[in-house]
Amino acid sequence: MNFLRDGLSIDEFKVSILVVILILAFGFGIFNYIIAADISDNWLNLLKTLIYVIAGVNAIEGVSKIVTKIENHKEETT
Repeated sequence: MNFLRDGLSIDEFKVSILVVILILAFGFGIFNYIIAADISDNWLNLLKTLIYVIAGVNAIEGVSKIVTKIENHKEETT
């Protein structure tokens, strides 16, 4: 738990949980494909949604960092 407290911020922890859920979902999808030779459309939609959520969180975090840098630069110049 010390690693989680010291090594990950709240935002990184949320993204890490999403990645773990995505990996588990991929694993279950592969297992389902091996057993039933099919992956349901609902499961594929869940996987797509998880991928979009992770990409969206990363994109928003990137934009936030850019805005923060611009604001810090403005404060330094004034």
